[in-house]
Amino acid sequence: SDWSSDVCSSDLYVAAMGPLSGTSGRGRAVFSRVCAVCHRLDGVGVTFGPDLASLADRSRPYLATHILDPNRVVEPSYMLYIAITADAQTVAGILAEESGDSVTMLGLDGSRRVILRSQLRSLASTGLSPMPDGLEASVTPQDLADLVAFIGGMDVAAKP
Repeated sequence: SDWSSDVCSSDLYVAAMGPLSGTSGRGRAVFSRVCAVCHRLDGVGVTFGPDLASLADRSRPYLATHILDPNRVVEPSYMLYIAITADAQTVAGILAEESGDSVTMLGLDGSRRVILRSQLRSLASTGLSPMPDGLEASVTPQDLADLVAFIGGMDVAAKP
């Protein structure tokens, strides 16, 4: 079944994942394929997005919902910013540092770029997370169950 077209909301997708058992071993592979480009957990991935090891709520519904709908709640320190320089270059990333004379952007590729304020035409928050929407197009409900088991730090059996 093509979940990306059959399921029109993350809540329905989370419900489809509900009865499935998840294993952290398979979830680690899903994490490596889908999440590790921006997140690091248990020695896998890079540090760009929030530290997933420090999550307070590791419940299946919370993790699944926020994975599929990354803009539901966005921490201000992880909002996507767009900077336009005086020479018309566009730089996208999170605002890593600000000082009186410069801003430092952490790019989506993990690179750090210092831009002098005198060379900055505009800097604006998008109000959105850099994390892409539409993950359900590239993961199945089983993948999501496994991913949540890995991030949550536990194997989760389906409810009878």
